[in-house]
Amino acid sequence: MPPAPRPTAETNYQGLSNKEDFEQVAKAATVHIISCPYDKTNPVAGRRAAAVKDSRDDPFARVYVFNPNSGLVAAAEAAGMTPEQQGKKWLRLWTEVANRVQETGGSCFVIVKGTGPGPDDFVIEGNAQEGEINVAKLAGIPIEYIKY
Repeated sequence: MPPAPRPTAETNYQGLSNKEDFEQVAKAATVHIISCPYDKTNPVAGRRAAAVKDSRDDPFARVYVFNPNSGLVAAAEAAGMTPEQQGKKWLRLWTEVANRVQETGGSCFVIVKGTGPGPDDFVIEGNAQEGEINVAKLAGIPIEYIKY
């Protein structure tokens, strides 16, 4: 019998539910955050964000990567928000995580569409990403652009 597929960051990560995964924001020694297009409108960028979380998140070393495509629902639930409130207040939730990123010396991984081989050959496709990048810059959070 083939082994069971490994859970992915979209639904469950390293055996943790999205809720349990989100709880790592408060517990981790280092918290990173992802800025990416919404995975429902840009599934390619969503898969890249999940891959970034998979490759850089390490709960055993107390390193946590917040992927908003999976984490915002859990963050809203933790704040007692309805799905409608989450849709209106998602930026508040994202910036609360960004505060922890700043406190712990983490980074902001920005998922961008590559347009060429150079490090600056990309476009930002997410509707809110320019604002998220500005927040990270204002907070002094290091930014790493990751192409898809």
